[in-house]
Amino acid sequence: MKDISALEICLVEMIVATLVLLPFVIHNNQLHIKNIQTGIIILILGIVHTGLAYILYFTGIRKVKAQNAALLSYIDPLCAILFSMIILGEIPNKAQKIGALLIFSSSLITEIKNKKVPN
Repeated sequence: MKDISALEICLVEMIVATLVLLPFVIHNNQLHIKNIQTGIIILILGIVHTGLAYILYFTGIRKVKAQNAALLSYIDPLCAILFSMIILGEIPNKAQKIGALLIFSSSLITEIKNKKVPN
């Protein structure tokens, strides 16, 4: 994967996601582009807020060790819960609280064990 650019990884991921999800969207008649403004907003959302974010993610993930990359991928859902609490004022349900506790605990244990192992 190190020989493949972040842009290529992102492009393949977005194409596969589109191919997988498009039949569902078409079958359920969920594609509602009512005017040009809606289409432009969808394009901006897809290109900037999804595409650019993934390119930055895949570019950055190459610069860390595999253990840290795995840890970051586990912490991602925890951050989503935390940001939804801070920004949107959402209150996590019991399953989310338990999941967050498990993610945080396992991440902490992993980091403590890694500090004890000499490099």
